[in-house]
Amino acid sequence: MSAEERYFLRPEICKACGGACCRRCPGIVYPSDVQGDKKKSIKKLLSSGKYAIDYWWEEGMKGKTGKKAYFIRPVVKGYEGNLVHAGWGGECIFLTENGCSLPPWKRPRECRMLEPGKGKCKQHAIGKERIVKRWLPYGHIIDEVLEELEAF
Repeated sequence: MSAEERYFLRPEICKACGGACCRRCPGIVYPSDVQGDKKKSIKKLLSSGKYAIDYWWEEGMKGKTGKKAYFIRPVVKGYEGNLVHAGWGGECIFLTENGCSLPPWKRPRECRMLEPGKGKCKQHAIGKERIVKRWLPYGHIIDEVLEELEAF
């Protein structure tokens, strides 16, 4: 199984902790999670009301340009339907009392790469800055989708 396909399942540990990670902040969707035509797929995610555009000012990254670096993540509860939500955390829309409502293979890669452990979970993802950098080539597509959806 490749790193792209890997996920960790330990529902008994997640249930015992109550999804602390998922209550803190939704995981980031990797561009590779968005299959097929990127523009259509991103539009479909955002139109669902369950995903939002988040951003990080590129000043926070090496090679500063002064622009927003867009990425996609599940929406934070209470902000359903918002196309853009650059909050500092909050509970993931997909967290239920029984755990994540998404099947493991549909979860954002950052979530799939979280290995539940007793006392502390281990994150196998590459880190926010590197994930956000992977989204940089798709910033213009996100801009186009945002314009189209805001027009309605």
